[in-house]
Amino acid sequence: MKVAIWFDAPHDYYGGINYFKNLLYALSKIKKTEVEVIMFFSSDMVEENLELFRPYAKLVKTKILTKFSLLWFLHQFLFRIFGSDALISMLFRSNSIDVVSHSWSKLKLNNHYKIISWIPDFQYLHLPELFPNLDKTKESKRWNKIISNSNFVILSSKDSFNDFISVADKKDHHKGKILNFVSQPNIDKSNRIANIDVSIKYNLGKYFFYLPNQFWVHKNHLSVFKAIKTLKENKKDIMLVCSGELKDHRLNDSSHAKELKNYISYNKLNENIRILGKIDYIDVLNLMKSSVAVINPSLFE
Repeated sequence: MKVAIWFDAPHDYYGGINYFKNLLYALSKIKKTEVEVIMFFSSDMVEENLELFRPYAKLVKTKILTKFSLLWFLHQFLFRIFGSDALISMLFRSNSIDVVSHSWSKLKLNNHYKIISWIPDFQYLHLPELFPNLDKTKESKRWNKIISNSNFVILSSKDSFNDFISVADKKDHHKGKILNFVSQPNIDKSNRIANIDVSIKYNLGKYFFYLPNQFWVHKNHLSVFKAIKTLKENKKDIMLVCSGELKDHRLNDSSHAKELKNYISYNKLNENIRILGKIDYIDVLNLMKSSVAVINPSLFE
């Protein structure tokens, strides 16, 4: 069985990249499998990201996924005017694809391959203030169309499944299947963990807390920063280390990260809060191992 994963997402969507890496790593540990994974990326996908998947899948670059390329414009035109996904369908058929898994795109049901869509969550229903330019009704209709054009839909939690039931037409409720997120540190690299002293590498103290979330608004860093401020005012010397992508691809800027940095500077917390930005995955594992505790203050996790 040939399974396609169509990576139609921003290059800096590291949560999604890690999700797929973990998924394929787990699949690779199944000794007897007849599944061959083929991942489709934009032609300008950075090599650093591609290297994560080379051990587990065949990689195909395509201009259809490259924003503002001629093939990308042609696909957008055909789909919006005629509702046709002919270019993608031709590409899948030329690669003998049997199943398209974890799709976000508006693909058409057909007799050549099955379509399994993926909806990680319906955050816009619960935190609409984080999506000021999004119309909830239109967004639900968009997902509903994707659901109706899928053979099955993967949801990442029971909460997401409940939201799926509220959004999807009743005739499509049977399509929903839960496949939970799983943290899967790369065991192949675990022998390197003991060889890196992150305290020295990043000039940290012996004791620190670790917050490894990308700097999106709903990750709620500010609540922890305020706690650090209160502790400092009460003569408690606490170190917090943060890592993660500083740019929110949904807003296409780093304004939220800048606001958090301004909060740190204004309240003189520079010696208590360290922002490392995006770091190597092996360093993330080492920071987790070396920290007093790992903190996740997210509003939607």
